[in-house]
Amino acid sequence: MKKLLFLTIASLLALPMGLSAENPYILKKGDKKPTEYKKIELKNEKTFKVTYLKGGAGDVQINQAVYVWIPKPESVAAADTLAQAGDFEKAAETYLAAATEFKLFGWDPYCRFEAAKALKQAKQYDSCIKILNSMRKEEFANPNDQKYNKEAAIMLGDVYMDAGKYAAALEYAKEQSKLKDDTLAGAAYLLCGKIYRMQSKEAADEDKQKELLMKAAYAYFGAALLFKDAVTRPEALYTSWEILKELKDARAGEFAKILRTEYPDNAFTKRLQ
Repeated sequence: MKKLLFLTIASLLALPMGLSAENPYILKKGDKKPTEYKKIELKNEKTFKVTYLKGGAGDVQINQAVYVWIPKPESVAAADTLAQAGDFEKAAETYLAAATEFKLFGWDPYCRFEAAKALKQAKQYDSCIKILNSMRKEEFANPNDQKYNKEAAIMLGDVYMDAGKYAAALEYAKEQSKLKDDTLAGAAYLLCGKIYRMQSKEAADEDKQKELLMKAAYAYFGAALLFKDAVTRPEALYTSWEILKELKDARAGEFAKILRTEYPDNAFTKRLQ
């Protein structure tokens, strides 16, 4: 760990940071409110140099900073460009390098999550899973980064599915379904539904297919009816309708009605036939 921190600091001291000046430089110390600066840079391995908005400069010890935020570095913007162009392997590599280089300046969470997204697209699932498993459990000092706990947790289930790791996905979904957070628990029920639905398609026996499809439907019912404040609810309602329609179950209409009434402009509502 100390070696990694030393390398991070060394790289920052050695390399120029071509930074945009469009966004503020922010540093938070202790219980104080975050303070905006004209510039924040590394003075040495223990100290930030801060330039005040009204002129002049001072020092802040690195170990006194709760978190630091600077404008997006050029290497992070370059990784964004690579991802947008579909060069996912190179994008992931660039994000991870930037995560190390700018760890002290607040860009580590963004870069690692974007690297995970790129690795998912590149089908490098094991590396992706490792990042997401770490990020879903981390405590982030910057409130703006706390969203990555949920985003990583939800994305992890999808990656297990993409990787064909259905047993691991089901175990993970059951674990997540016990959480008190509606968004995470609702996503877990959705994941269970996806797993059972996939298994139903792969089952050779017709009765087994219907059994698994009904288990999928019940999982989607749970996501739709138990977690009414979850962002996943429209998808759960739509998929409940879709499966019940496939099973020729009259209850399909009830889910379509809820979706049209409560989410008239949602993309899933527009997919109803």
